[in-house]
Amino acid sequence: MQQELLHKNTEMCKKLHMGSWDFPFLAERVKSVFRLFIDECGHHNMKSADNPNERYLGLTGIIMHEAYASEGFHNALSALKQAIFGRSDFPLHRTDILAADKPPFDQLKEPKLRQRFDDELLVLIESATYRVVTVVIDKKEHKAKYSVWHFQPYHYCMTLLLERYVLFLRGAGEVGDVLAESRGKKDNKRLAKAYRYIYNHGTDNIAGDRSEERRVGKECRSRWSPY
Repeated sequence: MQQELLHKNTEMCKKLHMGSWDFPFLAERVKSVFRLFIDECGHHNMKSADNPNERYLGLTGIIMHEAYASEGFHNALSALKQAIFGRSDFPLHRTDILAADKPPFDQLKEPKLRQRFDDELLVLIESATYRVVTVVIDKKEHKAKYSVWHFQPYHYCMTLLLERYVLFLRGAGEVGDVLAESRGKKDNKRLAKAYRYIYNHGTDNIAGDRSEERRVGKECRSRWSPY
């Protein structure tokens, strides 16, 4: 039954992958809503910028149709986790997958199950419809170049991500919102404040006072990712 559910949802992802973001079940909507999912690799602390292991911060954004993300893709990924681990109420983190030293990832110590998980996850990713934008900052160079004042690294990367997201939405003639991985109460507040500033004032490349540029939601929400 679990295998059938996984197959059905994977097939749904394949059917939705029709090129040029052509989703039939969204055709009657006046505006197709996209969602930008944001997560980071590294951290924004500048004090450790000289440490080779902590020198870089990367921010990656995944752009998906919101309805597709919350229905087709989410259901397919939940089915995969249920089929492999017997549950789906947990996020997939690369470190946990590789280490396989705590539940439910410890099940991946079994070679055949590991191979099955790897194969089916790759099929799901290959059949999904999304676009990826990644911004990486060298904190050491950033610190050296702007010794008196420097843009907070996370917010700088987010600004560049949002510029590309707005340009993507403009080209598609669509609107969208933003959902970032939760980073803690204080960091979430700072992120929300920085996002609102960009929304109201724009950037060097995207004007904030032009109504046509306001293609993203007014608020940037943060939550723990279900994926």
